[in-house]
Amino acid sequence: MDNEKEKLNDDIQKEFSATEAIIDEVGGFGTFQKVVLFWIAFPCLGMGAMWQMQIFWGFTPDHECINNGTDYVLLPCGIENGTSCDYIMESSYVSDFGLFCNDAKYLKFMQSAMLFGSFFGELLLGSLQDIIGRRKTILLSVVTLAGSLVGIVLSPKLGSWKYLLLFCTTAGFSCGAQAKMTLPMEIFGTKERSSIGPIMAFGWSTSGFLYLATSYIFRDWIISAIIAFIPVWISAFSYWFIIPESGRWLHSRDRTEEALVEFRKMATWNGSVLSEKLEENLLKSSQIDEKVSLLASLRKHKIVLYRYILLVTSHSLHVMLWLSILYSTSSFGPNPFLTYLIFCILGGPLRFIISYITLKFARRKGIILCSTLTCVLLILSQGLRLYDTEKKYEKVILVLGILCKMFSDYYWDYAYCFTVESMPTVIRQRAMGIFDSMGSLGGCFAALVVATKYGIFVLAIACMSIVQLIWLMGNPG
Repeated sequence: MDNEKEKLNDDIQKEFSATEAIIDEVGGFGTFQKVVLFWIAFPCLGMGAMWQMQIFWGFTPDHECINNGTDYVLLPCGIENGTSCDYIMESSYVSDFGLFCNDAKYLKFMQSAMLFGSFFGELLLGSLQDIIGRRKTILLSVVTLAGSLVGIVLSPKLGSWKYLLLFCTTAGFSCGAQAKMTLPMEIFGTKERSSIGPIMAFGWSTSGFLYLATSYIFRDWIISAIIAFIPVWISAFSYWFIIPESGRWLHSRDRTEEALVEFRKMATWNGSVLSEKLEENLLKSSQIDEKVSLLASLRKHKIVLYRYILLVTSHSLHVMLWLSILYSTSSFGPNPFLTYLIFCILGGPLRFIISYITLKFARRKGIILCSTLTCVLLILSQGLRLYDTEKKYEKVILVLGILCKMFSDYYWDYAYCFTVESMPTVIRQRAMGIFDSMGSLGGCFAALVVATKYGIFVLAIACMSIVQLIWLMGNPG
């Protein structure tokens, strides 16, 4: 195992020594990095709502099925059913498309459409980033995403829920190259990379506040969606002028002259100068084979392969857990707006502070701790809910559920930082594409897990067991 680590470190050293020296000289956390990271995180403000749209935009009003479920009648607020108008969306895609009673079965397709599209998008766009470059793939992706979001807000006028399903699927597909950490990781200096995860997380958590506020104020899913999607539409235009190509990636593809152009641009933005000596070192440095394959690279280093398999497996299970928690949000107290607000607070400012501090010295431990606590708290909350037939412990269940959601959110920062840093540049985004794709595949089954009585227990135990094995794989450093 020690020889394997030494061999891996030698290969990584060859790849990064020249580029790392350049980034250190021109500034690893200057204006260039801050501007790019801001714009990479900016679309998260709109994308976050899409991943959680079933909570408010997919709200199902109280109703009564008639004519053997072929028709329905909406129940008014404030009568014996205990409904309160304060907690109801006046318009959701459920009410707009009449997805009640017999047609309610189509809701599970809406919940899984983004994930289904993401499964294929992560595979294709992840590979494209390693083949044609980070910039071109990101531009292709953001334009497709912006068009898909236009289709989503226009879908009620098209008259069928199938159009919403189609555009949610294409939006999920195009997310395969959006809000990814690969490009920021490759333009930041090694010492500054720990700040990327918290800043990206801040974009995602802010999207939760935007989603909550617009849903609560307007109670109309179309109005809320239009406001939430504005950052993506702005990015679809601004990216053409702002998003750079990765100098690391260009160098790994034996396009060193182009890499130097990017590094000089970085130096100019940061108010520094790239020395001729480092330019010469980059030109002379050995290159990685342009046609290296993902499988061949992983098989070359067994410890990386085994760690990667464990990370992909645990990530798939964790995404399933995370969505299972979201799908059961209504059971965490009588007011989903209040519950979701608490989620946002714990997953926003507090998450930023904790991640910013702990990512400076922990990646692997963060994955294991957050995933384990998520599983334990979920088992406790769901077990207590089954036991509490008289509803004596509703507040305890609510607190356990909120803490469970909090740790499930914290997991993302550690998992992405650890996995991205474990992969060589030439195969990094392909590896991350499969990583995210398997997560999306796992998420597709979350609705099925929630629908079964003991599904969440089985899932939590499986996830908690798998993640413990990461301890055995060691730390890549």
